[in-house]
Amino acid sequence: EERVEERTAELRQKEEILRESERNYRAVVEDQSEMICRHTPDGKRTFVNEAYCRFQNKSKEQLIGRSAYEGMPTEELERLKELYQTLTPENPHSYFEASTLGPDGNLKWQRWSKRVIFDSDLKLVEYQAVGRDITEQKRAEEQKRHAVQEAYRASAAKSKFLAALSHELRTPLNAIIGFSDMIRKEYFGEMPPKYKDYAHDIHHSGNYLLALVNDLLDIAKIDAGKATLTKQVSDLRDIIFETIKITEPKSQQKHLIIKTEFPDECQEVTIDPRAIKQVLLNIIGNAQKFTPDNGKIIIRLNQENGTSQISILDTGVGIP
Repeated sequence: EERVEERTAELRQKEEILRESERNYRAVVEDQSEMICRHTPDGKRTFVNEAYCRFQNKSKEQLIGRSAYEGMPTEELERLKELYQTLTPENPHSYFEASTLGPDGNLKWQRWSKRVIFDSDLKLVEYQAVGRDITEQKRAEEQKRHAVQEAYRASAAKSKFLAALSHELRTPLNAIIGFSDMIRKEYFGEMPPKYKDYAHDIHHSGNYLLALVNDLLDIAKIDAGKATLTKQVSDLRDIIFETIKITEPKSQQKHLIIKTEFPDECQEVTIDPRAIKQVLLNIIGNAQKFTPDNGKIIIRLNQENGTSQISILDTGVGIP
């Protein structure tokens, strides 16, 4: 009898340890923020935690014993069953994203970690699902997609506007260029030298404006991924002098000296002259803006080992 009592006490102690372990396990499961559900192969729920109940907005009594497949769209259910077919004792785990219609009528998304449970004989017993709500993430992705689409629409509208604007500007610019060319070539009689110089400057500036209009079209082409360079053999000195001529009025206003330094012999290069001129205009314009009155701008051309380098130096504040 003493032996039996000891054995009984030992069994009771082990049972209490098991019950305590189960209580601790359930406490951990219930406190999880992730949704946890277990169900039989035919979908009948055998366990749900509090997080799962909150997400479903139902009590455990309303969920346990009911099908976990209930309310799932047909295509989604087929996709889930196909996933279950791939789970094996060697590969018992996978992920699945699902959507459900919430009580407010809005679509709610979840990401589930699916696991198949086998017994000791490797017979399928249950499926376990641990999930979290990813509705906000999905909404953010949708908002991003809409923003990208809106950006494409805005880009297309901008390109259309630039094309229309360029067309409207070309007509008066061509008239300015044509008539100034007639004046500077004195088709209708000789005129004072100064007027001839002015006509030359008008003609030159008109061509520059026309080039800017073409740049507007280039921007549209760049946005569309269709930009091309028109390359030709050119003398960089000519391009630099043409650029200086265009920027000369601003230099005169601030009494700036523009000095050039070129090699004794200059090799021609294959470039897009208009694109290079645009780069020079931007940098020289910046130098004029930030160089004090009576300052100096130096444009230096170096050619060595088949490479041409243009340097623009000024006596302004500089860039940190």
